[in-house]
Formats: sequence, structure tokens, C-alpha cells
Amino acid sequence: MALGFLDLYDCNLQLWHQDSVAQSPGYALFDSGKYVFGEAARATARLRPRDVSTRYWWQLNTEPLQPSLGPARHTGDIAHAQLVDLHHQSMKADEILLAVPGSMQKEQLSLLLGIVAQCPFKAVGMVNRSVALGSLHSCGEDLWHFEVQLHQILLTQLKNTDDRVH
Repeated sequence: MALGFLDLYDCNLQLWHQDSVAQSPGYALFDSGKYVFGEAARATARLRPRDVSTRYWWQLNTEPLQPSLGPARHTGDIAHAQLVDLHHQSMKADEILLAVPGSMQKEQLSLLLGIVAQCPFKAVGMVNRSVALGSLHSCGEDLWHFEVQLHQILLTQLKNTDDRVH
């Protein structure tokens, strides 16, 4: 059984499994009784800005949505729906390793694990995406990872010590 890899980068969520990759930017539109994610929602954002949400990964929580977006009670519901949609687009991995941005707070990580527990796949691990990307470079020097997300910029200093990235 091949392990899937889910990169939770809100500009373009990506799920790799076997030889396929499913991609979906962090845009959600509720239209005609269903959610539309990714490029289709992004294409509608300028025409219907009040009907498109882009902050649900950045503000992942269980606070009531203001304004509402379809039947979702909070941003966690939208994130869950996008993860299920992304999983259906892929080769449907049973087990997934999550790469999460370092900007996610402990409460958000906890909520994310609860959301994933309700998805049709199992999370087998979670890694900071900056560390995962930095581990690909074995230069032996300290690195900086500069990440431009939809609503914030994250700068992470990575230390290389004893062939490990911290």
C-alpha cells in the first residue's frame, strides 16, 4: 500500500499518491447546493467575491462563520469538504502524511487532526512543511524558507546540525 503525501499549502493544496497528484487552491464557492473548490472557485472570486471563501485554512477554527457559506458552520467544515474533494480527485490513498505550515497554532493542528479523523483516509504523521522542504537540501548550512500564503507570509529559519534539519 503506497503512502500519500498531502501538502497543506493554501495557495495550492496538493495530494500525491502513487503516480498521481491532485491539486486544489484554497478557494471555496457554495453554488447550486454544493461546494466547488480550487481553480473553478478561484475563477469565480472576482465576479462573486461574497460567495467565495479563501480564509478557511488560515483561520481554521470552530467559530461560527460570518458570513455563512452554505451549510458550513465554521471553517473546519469547509476544510473537511475540500480534503474529501481532493481525496476523490486522487488515487484515494488510505494513509496520508500531512505537511503543515509552521504558522498553524496548536489548536488548529488539533482541529485538523479531528477533521482528518472524519475523512476517508488516515493520517499517519504530520511534519512542518518548511522542515520537509529544507530536508531536501543537504548543504550543511542554515537555510531560510520563505513561504507566501494566501493571506500571510511565513519566514522560517532552518538549522542544519548533524545531518538533521530543525
